[in-house]
Amino acid sequence: MIAPILSVLISGVSTFDCSAGSTKEPDFLTQVHSMTEENGVTFTGEYTGEIFGNLSGGIQQGASYEGLLKLTLRLDLRKIVHWDGASIYASALYPHGNGLSRQYTGDFNVLSSIDAYDSVRLFELWFEQKFFGGKASIRIGQMSADVEFYQSEWSNIFVNSCFGTFPTISMGTNLPTYPFGGLGGRIDYYPSSSTFLRAAVFDSNPGDQATNDQHGTRLHLNPNAGVIAIAEAGYQVTPSRENEGRQESYTIGAYYDSRRFTGPFVDPTHHSNGGFYAIVDRLLYRQTSYANDQSAFIGLGGFASFAFAPAGGNQVSFYADCGLNYVGLFPGRENDILALGLSYTKISSDFLVDNVPVHSGHETVLEADYRVQLTNRIFIQPDFQYIFDPGAFRHRSNAVVVGVRYDLTF
Repeated sequence: MIAPILSVLISGVSTFDCSAGSTKEPDFLTQVHSMTEENGVTFTGEYTGEIFGNLSGGIQQGASYEGLLKLTLRLDLRKIVHWDGASIYASALYPHGNGLSRQYTGDFNVLSSIDAYDSVRLFELWFEQKFFGGKASIRIGQMSADVEFYQSEWSNIFVNSCFGTFPTISMGTNLPTYPFGGLGGRIDYYPSSSTFLRAAVFDSNPGDQATNDQHGTRLHLNPNAGVIAIAEAGYQVTPSRENEGRQESYTIGAYYDSRRFTGPFVDPTHHSNGGFYAIVDRLLYRQTSYANDQSAFIGLGGFASFAFAPAGGNQVSFYADCGLNYVGLFPGRENDILALGLSYTKISSDFLVDNVPVHSGHETVLEADYRVQLTNRIFIQPDFQYIFDPGAFRHRSNAVVVGVRYDLTF
């Protein structure tokens, strides 16, 4: 699987300036994409692979490899059947390999964002209609909430899954997130260029990736079993000459799960669940003056977020993270990124382990990355993670994890 992908990508590497990550002329894949997009068909592929080892702490020492192949297809119905503003999107995943979390580190948050049950699966399949010149849109079909909601521009570089979906959500609801989608509808509206409103409703029982929905084709829809609603609003400043290149974003969101469920809690039965979150992304320092929206960015950006959920019905009652990214720190490496992130996950005191309350145990993750952009389509990212109290068990030694992730797009 990997060899054909590498051969196609490497054949186009000669057209890139690897020292700066910029193209001298369109490569073969870019030309192919351009031809198909003219006819309304966009096909993309991405392969992410990684090898990580637990050097000390956790459960035991060891190493493992895992990967993720993602294929996407978008049909522009305006170009195909002259239906303005309409499109169809589909994506499929093939996660494979074994992560470190279950066997070696024993961490609570899962230290790799691509760790999933090994199976070929349908991820998303939806129809979208845009209105008002693109200011509003509606999607209906199978979707994954983490593709659009609670997104932070500066935290997406990190490997640990806690920097993606907040543990208050992933550990407390059945909101459809990687690696599976769920049936629902989403509405998106931009009242102005600097504000947005977004909301969605999903089926509250999309299935389980390792048991009854191993291939993402369950397509369950039963409102009587409960629904999950999520909404967020945001304010963002886009860089321009007038504001001297300012770039920042502020997002607040909330979610509600109407499903009746049971779990290992002091009060085992819960009739509903919910929580809220906030995210701040901000450009802190621009090394070079802003010229236009096509100019390369070099400088320092930062992010911070937090999330709350009721302690009585959630494994995680509070989560917070923060971090810094420096783009183009070294001369001649304008597209490389150096990143440092810190997260804190508090386990609810009402959560039971072996029928014993955990008394507000916590897991803290310190992660450092350096992403080397070899070409426009290939990057390599060495990663270091120090996990305090893996699994929120204070008797378990802190885990030291090192590894490297690589990513190929085609």
